[in-house]
Amino acid sequence: MTEAIPSRESLPSTGAKWWGKFELAEDQAGRWRIGSLDLWVRRTALDWRYGMSRGDDTLDSSLFVEVPMPDESTPELPEELARFGYGRTEGAIELVPALADRPIVARPAVPFFVPPGQSIELFVSTPLWIRLRAGKVDLAEVACTRPSDTWFGSNTRGVLSYALRTRLRRRLEDLSVLPHRAVSCIEVKNASESNLALERFSLPAPQLSLFVSPTGLLWTEHVTVRYDDDGDLSEVSLGKGPPRMAGKAKTVSAPRDSQGRSFASLVFGGLFESGY
Repeated sequence: MTEAIPSRESLPSTGAKWWGKFELAEDQAGRWRIGSLDLWVRRTALDWRYGMSRGDDTLDSSLFVEVPMPDESTPELPEELARFGYGRTEGAIELVPALADRPIVARPAVPFFVPPGQSIELFVSTPLWIRLRAGKVDLAEVACTRPSDTWFGSNTRGVLSYALRTRLRRRLEDLSVLPHRAVSCIEVKNASESNLALERFSLPAPQLSLFVSPTGLLWTEHVTVRYDDDGDLSEVSLGKGPPRMAGKAKTVSAPRDSQGRSFASLVFGGLFESGY
């Protein structure tokens, strides 16, 4: 299967899909270009191999799939990173999209405020990871783009996270949809008597599911945050299933940390940091 999709900022069509199971015969390879990520996987009789390289353009919208690569095609592939030995390999490799393995800390590109008594929705997109799966075994995991590290919270109660710069889109149609990112809708209700300044906010990616809409867009659950008069969080809730704007979306990946700390304990006092 070979599929090239030009750069664009409209919602992807149903055919714009790089994940799923891909059949490879012995000594065949497949290649995927997902944003700035160049990934290849090769099957031999006795092992699976993969290699990858990444560019610096985090907004690259490239999408190209070639599985299997033609026998006569001998392009220069990225350096091999690992081999996984089997008594005998089977014919399918599966690419599974997943959310980040740490919280994503997003900083608005310009100061953003929610006035008293207002309830608003914000749309943000965050980078995806790819699990390489043979049968029921995850062989490796690759980040489509690797965000920089950051620390969020106090010295004693903080958590190692990834940093992200965002424009906090108010309308879904204004969001640049990229094949290597998932969309989250965050509803903020300011029940206090003063402006709520959103300097940074932490999206708990390990505790979120991943869904795919009928158009091929990847979504997380809807997150609702309500602030009360004492300036602290009074209510945080996570939607059950995909958000309403995702339509009849289906589950792609379960949360990484469904058995860890509760969602509320992770975001309480730390989903947003305000300083105005």
